[in-house]
Order: sequence, then structure tokens, then C-alpha cells
Amino acid sequence: MTTHPRITLVPCWSRVERATEVLFLSMVLIVANGCGFYTMNMHKAPERWVTVLDADTGAPVAGVPLVYLDTEKPYFIVSSLVESGHYVSGPDGRAHVPRNVRLETAHESNYLIDSIRHPNPPKNAEVYYVRTWESYEELVKSPKPIN
Repeated sequence: MTTHPRITLVPCWSRVERATEVLFLSMVLIVANGCGFYTMNMHKAPERWVTVLDADTGAPVAGVPLVYLDTEKPYFIVSSLVESGHYVSGPDGRAHVPRNVRLETAHESNYLIDSIRHPNPPKNAEVYYVRTWESYEELVKSPKPIN
């Protein structure tokens, strides 16, 4: 390095090293985002109450497991769709669930969201109408019109 009383020359290697550090940190953040290390949000805390009602009778239904779906990225590019934990309705048909998620019944449940009363439930719906698979099959087979 050459020194002069008024001029100090800085070698260009320090700039290259700094650029390398910035590039390395940027790549780490991109990989971490792709792998889902800090973007995964599958375990949201319950913040609101919803009511689960029978689609035919309007009575509260107990024991209905509600879930939401989200993507999980175990690898950089590959992702999969997974269910959240179950939020089960109590004896009064009320369930404590997270905010801003579109809920549906769990895959292994005997219930499904009624597509007639709830064609596309909004994210923050307060009431979910459900019916059993048997009730749904009878409804589909019946020749009478649906009101």
C-alpha cells in the first residue's frame, strides 16, 4: 500500500471481500427462504371463535376437527401441502381457531363443509355449516330439489 501525506490508496481486495460477504449472506437468506426455515407458519395460535353448525338442523356439532392448509418446503424448490394441527369444536359447537386462515374439516374426519350453504367460506367466517359424508351422499342421490 502506498501512503502519501494527503492520499491513502486502499487496495481493491477489501471491496472484493466486502462484495463476497454481501453475496454470501444474500445466498444464505435465499436458501433459508426456499427451505422454509423462517417462513413456516403452520402452528398459528388461536385468536378467534367460530361456531360449527349442522347444515340440516342448524344445531351445534361437537367434535369436528377443523384445519387449514399451507405449504411446507422441506427442500429448496420442492414443496408440499400439509394440514395444520386440529382445532376441535366443543360441546357447544364452538372452536378456538387462528385468524386469517381458510378452514376446512380434517381429511380423516367424518364431516365436510357444506358446499350448498358455504360455497366458498371466507377466511374469517364466523359460522361453518357441516354435514356428515352419509348425509352428503343421501343429498346427492335424492331426486328432490334443494331449497
